[in-house]
Amino acid sequence: MQNQTIKILSIALFVSLLLWGTYTFVYYIGVPYHGAVFLSDATFQSLQGLCPENGPFCRGAYSIFSFLVDSIVRLKPLLLYVVCSLFIFAGFVGWRAFKTGQFAVRWTLRPWHILLVFVGSLWLIFTVLASISFDGVSQRRVIEPNANIYRGASAEGLERLINNFEDLQNAGCLTPVGTLSNTANVYNMSMFCIQGSFITRVIPMIAMVLLVFFVLMVAGRCVLSWLKLRPDKLLTEAVVSLGIGACALIAILWFLAVLSAQLPFSLYTQITGWIVLIAVPLVGFKHSLYWLKKFHNATWRVELPWYHVSLLLVWLLISYLALNFLTVIRPFPIGWDDLGSYLNRPKALVSAGKFIYFMSSFQWEYLTSLGFLLFGHTSVIGATTAMIINWSAGLIAVFAVYLFAHTFLGNRGGVLAALLYYTLPLVGHFSYADMKIDNAVFAMCAFAIFSVFMALFRPNAVDADSPRQPDGRWLALGGLFLAFAFAMKATSAMVIMMLGAVILGVLLHWTAFLGVILLSVFVFAYQGTLDLTNISSRIAGSGAAIQETGFLISFVILGLGLLIVAAYLGRSRLVVGVRSAVIFGIAFFIGVFPWIEHNNILRGNFIPAISFGAPDQETPLFILDGTVDTSEEDRPVYTLPADIALDSNHPSCTPTGRAEELDRYWGFDEGWSHYYTLPWRTVMNLDSTGYYVTTIPALLLVILILLFPTFWTSRARWLRWLLFGTLYLLLQWAFLANGIPWYGIAMFLGFAVLLEAMVALAPDVLSRSVMSVFIGLSLLGALNMRMWQFEMQRNLLEYPTGKASAEVIEERTIPYYNDIGDIVSSRHASMPDRPYLYRVGTFIPYFIPRNFEVIGRTDHQLDFFNCLHQEGNNALTLARLKAFGFNSIVFDTNTATIER
Repeated sequence: MQNQTIKILSIALFVSLLLWGTYTFVYYIGVPYHGAVFLSDATFQSLQGLCPENGPFCRGAYSIFSFLVDSIVRLKPLLLYVVCSLFIFAGFVGWRAFKTGQFAVRWTLRPWHILLVFVGSLWLIFTVLASISFDGVSQRRVIEPNANIYRGASAEGLERLINNFEDLQNAGCLTPVGTLSNTANVYNMSMFCIQGSFITRVIPMIAMVLLVFFVLMVAGRCVLSWLKLRPDKLLTEAVVSLGIGACALIAILWFLAVLSAQLPFSLYTQITGWIVLIAVPLVGFKHSLYWLKKFHNATWRVELPWYHVSLLLVWLLISYLALNFLTVIRPFPIGWDDLGSYLNRPKALVSAGKFIYFMSSFQWEYLTSLGFLLFGHTSVIGATTAMIINWSAGLIAVFAVYLFAHTFLGNRGGVLAALLYYTLPLVGHFSYADMKIDNAVFAMCAFAIFSVFMALFRPNAVDADSPRQPDGRWLALGGLFLAFAFAMKATSAMVIMMLGAVILGVLLHWTAFLGVILLSVFVFAYQGTLDLTNISSRIAGSGAAIQETGFLISFVILGLGLLIVAAYLGRSRLVVGVRSAVIFGIAFFIGVFPWIEHNNILRGNFIPAISFGAPDQETPLFILDGTVDTSEEDRPVYTLPADIALDSNHPSCTPTGRAEELDRYWGFDEGWSHYYTLPWRTVMNLDSTGYYVTTIPALLLVILILLFPTFWTSRARWLRWLLFGTLYLLLQWAFLANGIPWYGIAMFLGFAVLLEAMVALAPDVLSRSVMSVFIGLSLLGALNMRMWQFEMQRNLLEYPTGKASAEVIEERTIPYYNDIGDIVSSRHASMPDRPYLYRVGTFIPYFIPRNFEVIGRTDHQLDFFNCLHQEGNNALTLARLKAFGFNSIVFDTNTATIER
C-alpha cells in the first residue's frame, strides 16, 4: 500500500471516528430508555421540553456531563473495593520498586495466581458489600421480627423470619444496637459470622467450579489426544480442552439418561453422578497429572509499566466476573426463562431419573443437571450449583473470546475483547440474572470459529496471505464444536452457513463465499426458517405476492454459478477445498448423529430421517376438531364432546402468538428500512427495551475498520474474513431472528475482536485515542447498567452473607409459589380424570415437581384460550377446559410483559 493511500485512509479514519463515534454515543445516551437508567431522576425529568420532539441527539447532548457524573456516582457501592484495590496495587508496585528500583509490573505468573486473584477479588467485593450501607441502612442491620414490623407477612413467612433470627441469635451473630420505636430490638450481624458464610456458602461453589472444570479439561485432553492434536501453546490447549471436554461430558450424561430409559432401574442418580466425576480423571490419569502439574508449575512473564491500560482491563474483567459469581449464589432461579426452561429442564430430568423428550439433543442443560444430580433436585445447594454451572458457561465464553483475540492479535490481545463481550448488558443478563444457556451456545460457536480459523490462517505470520494446507484436525474440531452448538440451540445454523462460506471462500476464491450466501437462501427457505412471503409482504406491504419458486430457482442458479466460477478460479486448490469442507461436514455429522438417530429409534423409523426432537409421550394432545390422526399417539389425547364442539375455522382459532412474541423485538414497520436499519434500532433500543436486549454504542463503530490501512495488509487476511463472516451472520440475523439479539449471539465474537483490533491496529495515536475514548464510554455505560441491576437485586445478597436463610429469601420473593406447587401437585394426584394445570404466564413450573407431567398447556399469548372462548360464553369455555382435562388455571400479571 502506497504512503499516500495510507495517509488518506488515516485522515478519513480519524474524521469518521470522531463524527460517527460522537453521533452514535450522544444519540445512544439520549434515547429515553437509556437516559432513564443512566441519569438521576431529577436530571432525566429536567430534559423534558428542552428538545424539539424529544429528539435523542439533542437530549444526549444535554446529558453528556450528567452521564459521566451519574455513572461514577452509581458505582458508589464498590468505591471501597476500588480504593482497597488501588492500595493493594500501589503496595505491590512499591514493593517491586523497592526491590528493583523501577516502577513497573514484572511478575512471573502461574495459573494458580489467577485463581488466587479471583478469590481475593471475590472476597473483597463480598466483604465490602456486606459492610456498607444503602439508603442509610447498614447491610449488617437485623431487626427482630414480629407482627408489628412485618405487617404484610403471612403466618408462615413470619415463622420463617423468626426461625432465621433465632438461628443467628443462637450462633452469637447478633449484637444489640438499639430499639425501633419500642416495638422491636435492632441488631448488627457480626463480621465474623458474615465471613463464616463466605466459607460455607461461597467457597463450596468455587470448589464445584474447579472440580467441574478439572473434569472437563481432562476429558477434553483425552479427545485431543485421540485426534492427535497437540496445540503449541498451553493457553490454546487448556481452553480448547475445556470446551471439547464440556461436549464430551454432555454426551456421557445424555447416554446415561438414554440408557436409564431402557433399563428397569435408573442410572441417572446421585451415586452415578459422583462416579462420573471421579471416573473421568481416573480413566484419564496421565492427563489429570498433566493438568495438575501445569496448574502449579506453568509460568509466563508479565512486564508492563505500572500505568498500562491492560492492568486496568484485567482488573475490571476479574472484578466483573466475581460480582456476577457472588450474585448467582442464591437458593433458586429468578429469571423468566431459567425458571420455565433452562433450570426447570435439568431439574425435571433429575427428578425423572431418565431421558425425557425435551432433553433429546446434546444440550448444555445436561451439565446444568449435575447440580441437581449431585446434591438432589429439591436441595438448595443443588439449585445453587446448577446456576453456578450456568455462570461458568460465561467464564468459558470469556476464555473463548480471549483465546481468539490473543492468538490472532498477539500476546497482549484478548482482554479488551473478552471484557467487551462479557459486559454487554444482554450478556450480563444471562450471566447472573436469568441463567440461560446462551453463553454456552456462544462459547461453542466461538470455539468452532476459532478452530476453523486456526486451520485456515497462520496467526501473526508475515506470509499470512499465502495459501496454507488446512489442518484437518482443526477442521474436524470445528465441526464437532458446531454440532454441539446446534444441539444446544438451532439458531447456530447461521454459523454453519457462515463457516461453510468462509472455508470455501478462503480455499477457493471469494466468489465461493457469495455463492454459499445465495444457496443459503434456498436452504433456509426450503426448511421453513426463511419466510419469503412474509418478507415480501413486509417490504412491499400486505397483500404483496412473490413468485417463491422462481425466486429460489434463480438464487440456486446464481449460487451454483458462483461456486463453479470459484472452482475454476481456484482449481489448483479445488481438491483441498472440497476435502476441507467434507472433513468439516463429516465431523458435524458425527456430532449430531447419536441424538438424531435416537430420535428416529423412538419414532420407530426404520430409515433414519432428520428428526431434531424426540416424540412427546407426556404432554396431552388437545384435538380441536376431528381432522387429526391420533392412531399413532402414545400420549394422552383429549377431544370435545359434540355439544361443546369448536369451530376450528373461527377467526379466533388463527394463532397470533408467534408474531406477538417474536415481533415485539423488532417492531411492525414495513419497507426495506425495516431490515437495513435493524442493527441501528437494536443498538439504540428503539423497538424494544430492557436490560436483556441492550448492547453498547461502540458496536456501530466496527464498520470503520474498512478505513484502517493495516486491515488491507497480508497480515490482516484473517481479520478481513472475520469481518465478512460477521457481516454475513448479521445479514442472516436480520432476516431470520426477528431482531432477538441472542439468536445471533455468535456475531458478538466478531464485534468484540474487531473492536479490539481497531485499538491495536490504529495507524496513529489520535485515532487510537479517539477509539479508546468511545470504547471507554461504552464500557462506563455498561457498568452503569450493571449497577442499576444490582440496586434492584441487592436484597439477594442477604443469602450469601448469611443474613437470611433460603426459606426467608423464598418467603420474601415468592411467598405463594410453594403453596401453589403443593396444591397443584395434590390436585394432579387426586383428580385422574382432570389431572392438568393450565398455565398462563408465571414463573411457577420450576416449583412444581415433575411439572412436565402436570402442566398440560402453557398459553402465554392466549391463542388456545381465545379459540376455546370463541363465542364469548364463559360457561361453555369452562366446560371445554374441563373436558380437556384441566383442573386448575394459574396465572399472574407478569404475563403482561409479553401479552398486554
